[in-house]
Amino acid sequence: MKKIYLIFMTLILVIIAVLIIYSYKTEGEEAKVTLESVVGNSLFKLLDNYDTILSKKELSIDSIKEIDKNLTSIEVSSGVIDLAVGQELLSPIANSLLKIMSDLKDRYDKSEQFSEQDKEKYKKAIAEIDAMIPLIYKVYYDPNSKEGAEPKLEIENFDELKTINIRIVENQ
Repeated sequence: MKKIYLIFMTLILVIIAVLIIYSYKTEGEEAKVTLESVVGNSLFKLLDNYDTILSKKELSIDSIKEIDKNLTSIEVSSGVIDLAVGQELLSPIANSLLKIMSDLKDRYDKSEQFSEQDKEKYKKAIAEIDAMIPLIYKVYYDPNSKEGAEPKLEIENFDELKTINIRIVENQ
């Protein structure tokens, strides 16, 4: 039931993002401001959830369950951001991290403990998240904006994010 709710909410957010993007292309500056607001809000939620994950340094089944909830929210925010900027960068990262955490949970459910390999995978995933946060600021925010909090709708120099995704996939 919870997954159906999350899927429904994701679908609603994607529909809203598509409508805003369509409106942006047809309505001009007013729509641009609205789209920037949606992207800015999604970036804030994304970064807040990643920060929450980083606060859970210790590997436990409870931390894995909490991280899974955060990653589900991150997945939704990532989809909105990727759609708005026209580059699918954040969603694949969220999906890969979800897979890692799901695999860790499944292995724990079978043996009721984490292996050394599981601990290493978790440690690497947390390190990648830690490395990714400054890159998100660098790629998705305009450094010349007032207070540095204006999101970019056209991103560039995102090769480092692609590299992180490759490393996360390899960690699976």
